Amino acid sequence: NLIKSMRHDNKPSIDNYEQIEIERYMTNEEVGRLVINFMKRTNGEPLLIVFPEYDNGDENRN
Repeated sequence: NLIKSMRHDNKPSIDNYEQIEIERYMTNEEVGRLVINFMKRTNGEPLLIVFPEYDNGDENRN
């Protein structure tokens, strides 16, 4: 699983996303710490959460 930061433009390219690795074994608390640390490091950038196992691979959807 990945957590990616979304840039503030109309159609952000997937190349512009920062990624945080999320593993299946991680607890909610561990994931929460990663998100909080990301928010502190990026001064609160918005997050887009992607679950690849459920993603149909369509990068052109709105």
